[in-house]
Formats: sequence, C-alpha cells, structure tokens
Amino acid sequence: MAIRWKMLAINMKEKRRSHGPGFPRMSIRSAARKIGISPATYSRVENGRPCDAETFMAICRWLNFNPC
Repeated sequence: MAIRWKMLAINMKEKRRSHGPGFPRMSIRSAARKIGISPATYSRVENGRPCDAETFMAICRWLNFNPC
C-alpha cells in the first residue's frame, strides 16, 4: 500500500486549524511538540514530503488514524 503523503498533509493542516472554536490556530511548533517531532520535520510532512516510519506512526497517533 502506498502512502498518500498529500492526504496526510491535508489531515495535518485540518487538525491544526480546527483547534476549537474561539481558539487561535495551533502553531507548527505546538503541533510538533505534541507529536514529539521537530517543527522542521512537521513542516516538511505538512507540505507533502515523505518521512520515516517512526515519524509517520507518531503523526498517525496524533491524528487518531489507523494506517493499517
């Protein structure tokens, strides 16, 4: 199964933007901290670039997404 990096990126952007009504959008730095990755890595993946398996799984957990 191929990973659809663009779809992952869209889901990441959506989660950051839907932080809750009346709340400012979650920053990349804040989202990266919650996932346990660097802001640079978060930014690359949110822009549709691939990442390693460990990072991918951490992002999936943050998104409450089962990759299987």
